[in-house]
Amino acid sequence: TAEDVYLRLHKGKQPDALQYTPDFRGRGQWQLWHGPDATASADLRPAEWTPVRIEVSGSRAEVTVGAAGDPQLVTSRLASGRTSGFIGFWANQPGAAPGAPLSAAIRHIRVTPRTASVGDVAPSPAAESGVVRAWGVSRAFPHPGGDVLELPRDVVSGPWTVTEARPDGLLPLELRVERPDGEGRPAVIAGLRLEADRERTVRLDLGFSDDASVFLDGRLLYSGRHSFSTNFPRRQGLITLDQASLYLPLQPGENVLMVVVSDAFGGWGVMGRIADRAGLRVEPWRG
Repeated sequence: TAEDVYLRLHKGKQPDALQYTPDFRGRGQWQLWHGPDATASADLRPAEWTPVRIEVSGSRAEVTVGAAGDPQLVTSRLASGRTSGFIGFWANQPGAAPGAPLSAAIRHIRVTPRTASVGDVAPSPAAESGVVRAWGVSRAFPHPGGDVLELPRDVVSGPWTVTEARPDGLLPLELRVERPDGEGRPAVIAGLRLEADRERTVRLDLGFSDDASVFLDGRLLYSGRHSFSTNFPRRQGLITLDQASLYLPLQPGENVLMVVVSDAFGGWGVMGRIADRAGLRVEPWRG
C-alpha cells in the first residue's frame, strides 16, 4: 500500500504527463484517480536531467518538475491512509531485453523532514448530489470471461457487505475486497435496493473499471467494456460517471439492481448517480 507519483516521458506537455495514484494491495489505481487532483501537464524531456521535487505535508502532496516555480500537480488528499514507510524509485521498461540500456537514472536524492503546518489535512469534500454513497458488495470471484449474461447464483446468495463510497461516488474495490489468490481478473457484484413509490423510469449514470454488466431484478439491461486498449479501439479506461446512462424501469415497491464489475488493469472500481430521488429510496443491497 503506497502513494505513487510517476512521470510519463512519452506524454510531455500533455494533460496526464504527471500522475498521482494510490497503490492498494500492490496495484496502482490510475484509472480511478485522474483529473485536476491526480494528473497534470509538465515539460518532460527524455535523455535530460530533470529536477523533481515532491513535498508532502499531512494528506497533501505537491509535485514540481523542472525549473517551474509553482507545483504543476497538487494532490489535496492522499488516499492510501499510510502515514509512515519507505521511499522508493523505479522505472518501467516493458519488454526490455537483458542487458538493455537503463530506461532511467536517478541522482542527488535529498530527503528533508519538515514540520506539518496548519491546514495540511484537507477537509472532507462535500458529497456530490445524487451519487450513490453506499453499495452492497459481494465476495470476489473469478471473471467467467466474455460478457456476463447471467448472475452467478452462488455469489448472489451472499454474504453481502455494506461498503461506503467516497463523497464523489467512487468506490475503489481493490481497497474494500479481497481478490481470490492469484486471480488476475476478479469480479464482484455491487448491489442496490431501489424502493419506488410508483411505476416509473429513472436514469442511472454509471462509471466502472474495467467491465460491467447491469441487472435489474435479475434481467440483463447493459453490458459494457472500458478496459485499457492501446489501439482499435484506443482508450485509457478512466472511470467517470458518463461512461453509461441507463434508464431503469422500476415497479412500485422493491427493485434490485446488481452490477457485476471486473478488473483487467489500472484500477478496480464502480460509481453511480441517480439524480432524481423524488419518491425513490436508494439503499445498499444486504441480501
